[in-house]
Amino acid sequence: MTENRTPLSMLSAISVLDSLIRAGMRHIVLSPGSRSAPLAYAVAAAETAGAIVAHVRVDERTAGFTALGIAKASGRPVGLVCTSGTALGEYVPAVMEAYHTGVPLAIISADRPEKLRGTGANQTTFQHNLYGRFVRASADLTRYPEQSEGEQTQAFKRCLAALTGRDAHNWSRASDEPLGPAHINLCLDSPLVPDEQTARILPQWAASLTEHTDYAAEARQLAEHLGTAPMRALALSQR
Repeated sequence: MTENRTPLSMLSAISVLDSLIRAGMRHIVLSPGSRSAPLAYAVAAAETAGAIVAHVRVDERTAGFTALGIAKASGRPVGLVCTSGTALGEYVPAVMEAYHTGVPLAIISADRPEKLRGTGANQTTFQHNLYGRFVRASADLTRYPEQSEGEQTQAFKRCLAALTGRDAHNWSRASDEPLGPAHINLCLDSPLVPDEQTARILPQWAASLTEHTDYAAEARQLAEHLGTAPMRALALSQR
């Protein structure tokens, strides 16, 4: 992979979700769409491995408030995944409430590749910085992961810090800034489905997420916080 070549979309999706899950995310609310397919495949693999609980909500406004409620009850960052275009605009009310109440929502919006911006292509809009001051941090990941740490990696670290309460420059320290929502805008180019090699890697990656964490215990704790036990949490608690 050369520095100016866009990484494969599946690699981008896995890289983003890997960092978020290892940082403590245990629930993701997904609103399906074609551009967000790489994220959906990665979410499905992580749920199958028992690393997360996935919730599907076709309506993005409903998804936003579902994620907000889970994050408030659990005290953990919760992911919101949507496709490109106007879909992420439906999250605005939930994002505004998350900002004002200090709730860690991770909005992960799939975007068209950078080359299609401003071209009149279908399902494109001004996604980066859409939420303005109502997020604690934002990252426009047009080529992620980077071969060496650059502006995109630093912006993503700021998002992780806003969601976890850690210092973006020293992860061992608590941040002086309040928790709150963060927007991760991820550009994804074709192909949007895993090839044969990636299909083999997905379950291996997902299994690695649970190697050093007692997810069964965490699932029971989350179920107690939420007052109800999602099906995945119930299955994990019985292992």
